[in-house]
Amino acid sequence: MIVNKEVFELFTEQGTKRYSRVRKKDKIIYGKEKGKDSLLAFSSYLDPKFDTPWHIKEIASSLEKMEKRNSDMDRLIVNMPPRHGKSQLITRLFPAWYLGRNPSDNVIILSYSDSKAQRFGRWVRDCIESPNYNKVFPDLSVRSDLRAADEWETTKGGLVISAGLAGGVTGEGADLLIIDDPFKNLEQAVSPVIAEKIWDNYLMVAETRLSPKGIVVIVHTRWTRDDLTGRLLNESEDLVA
Repeated sequence: MIVNKEVFELFTEQGTKRYSRVRKKDKIIYGKEKGKDSLLAFSSYLDPKFDTPWHIKEIASSLEKMEKRNSDMDRLIVNMPPRHGKSQLITRLFPAWYLGRNPSDNVIILSYSDSKAQRFGRWVRDCIESPNYNKVFPDLSVRSDLRAADEWETTKGGLVISAGLAGGVTGEGADLLIIDDPFKNLEQAVSPVIAEKIWDNYLMVAETRLSPKGIVVIVHTRWTRDDLTGRLLNESEDLVA
């Protein structure tokens, strides 16, 4: 079943009143047909509550460019307050979509603690095992013998590791590295000891475990000028923030 031209045009206006007129059935059809190529279509199909204000569209566009490796962008920093949809898009939906398109790649998801990172990893794993995901990417699934929240594999050889950044990451390399909230709160962010540990562990992963085609996405709320974003912006002029 094909989405007619008028409906397709309305999908280009996601987040507007015109878009709200699109029937649920057409949104589902659009997600199935365009989800392989469009992160927004995929996200709207897999998450019925997914919304697309302008900042989400901009982030999705950047993520698509990075995944396709058709631009010079291989690093992205997103700084926003809580409750703006950044983690749902970047740390949950994007790695699921990325693995559908790159099923043999390695993905590392880091956060301020093991448990926080594992919640992200578990969500991505469960998403890939869902019936709707299978309708977009029918050839990908999770190995039944290796599916722990902190480390699991796809049937195509891809690997997802989820860990706390403060503890460091050893072992496998990454084609996609996502860091979501390296600091739990202001207390951690203003601690020189913790800040230095986060920085050292970031360098260890980003500098030694990325593949030649590796991309990095960092998303967190700013706390201090010396947090991870602050240090990275002082180190490089090539980052997009």
